[in-house]
Amino acid sequence: MQSVKITNLPTARIIPQYKKCLKILFIHFILPISIGTLIYLLFRPTHLTVFHWAETLNLYSFVLKVRALLDIDYYLPEWFIYSLPNGLWAYSFMFFMSFIWGDVKSLAKTFFIVLVVVLSVGSELGQLLNLLPGTFCLTDVFLYTLGLFAGYYLGKLYYKGDVLNEKV
Repeated sequence: MQSVKITNLPTARIIPQYKKCLKILFIHFILPISIGTLIYLLFRPTHLTVFHWAETLNLYSFVLKVRALLDIDYYLPEWFIYSLPNGLWAYSFMFFMSFIWGDVKSLAKTFFIVLVVVLSVGSELGQLLNLLPGTFCLTDVFLYTLGLFAGYYLGKLYYKGDVLNEKV
């Protein structure tokens, strides 16, 4: 009876690549969103929508207890509490779009990339022009822009870099 080497099967090459992609998406997509949300939950005023979500998930009282235990928000700079989450979210969504679309040239890719830019920087410009509720903040624009550029270029780097070719 002849044995088959598992390394010769196509799935033996696909599974490590799949795991690597999941790791990259966790680090560059899930983690920044989670950190941004955590900053909101721990340091932002409790009237924001994210607290209604926490209440719906029966996490509101837990969040309040953790906030009371930490009580360090007065040590943190304003940009960390009010602008960094926006930059992290912009980064993660742009990374995701850039990574999954890779080198594809299509109208759909352009639409989603532009959508991320419009939703982030456009929301601040809408606040500046009093078209959207909120307060315009130049630091938000800076961190959105930084997150967008970093996400776009790192997403392309990881895609081209050949997650699948083991170069990254």
